[in-house]
Amino acid sequence: MRFLSPAAKHPADPWLLWIIIGITALGFIIFTSASVGLIAREGAKFGDVALTRLFATVLGGALAVGVSLMDYRLLRKYALAILLVSIGLTSLVFIPGIGIEHGGANRWISVFGITSFQPAE
Repeated sequence: MRFLSPAAKHPADPWLLWIIIGITALGFIIFTSASVGLIAREGAKFGDVALTRLFATVLGGALAVGVSLMDYRLLRKYALAILLVSIGLTSLVFIPGIGIEHGGANRWISVFGITSFQPAE
């Protein structure tokens, strides 16, 4: 199957895998503890904040595993399109009503007023 990368046939390096798991767990703990200020200020529940962080961590991990199995050479023919979409998304932050200003900088894009994301990342 051409979709799978040649590296997908080989197991992951266990040291690298444990380092990534450790850094991810530490990041989860740090971001969850940093949310205590948000909980105190806005009255959010700690369980909701931790569950949101856990969901994002699991989703990111699943995407990382999926991308690691993909043959990266397939992206060569789409590289220009990916670059242009990235530039387009990054420029959307300057359009009023789409870009969200926070702390004096436009860095976020509003998605239907429900959620937002940062195209630079």
